[in-house]
Amino acid sequence: MLFARPANLSAAEWSEFDLDAAEWRIAADKMKMDNAQIVPLSTQAVALLRDIHPLSGNQQYVFASNQSKNGEKHISRESIGAAYGVWATKASTPPTVSEPQPARFCMNKASIPI
Repeated sequence: MLFARPANLSAAEWSEFDLDAAEWRIAADKMKMDNAQIVPLSTQAVALLRDIHPLSGNQQYVFASNQSKNGEKHISRESIGAAYGVWATKASTPPTVSEPQPARFCMNKASIPI
């Protein structure tokens, strides 16, 4: 549904999302290369975010957690990887790996400027 590093996805904040514009704006200080990113959201991603908003929309993080061992208030990036693994083993067609190169490839194929 979207291409993002697990660390960015686990620490995603509601304030970074504009669901009406279908965009996720990640600040430069959260990115590996210190460049701000605008991630276009698919209609499925927007629908999913709208569905989970009642669960964590009143908190800072999309994937909020009260079980953190390192003091952070969001789930760990390892949790994203574990969820992906469960999903991939149960899906009839495994999902696409969430890495920058497949995202770049898909965006080029769709003629979306990078």
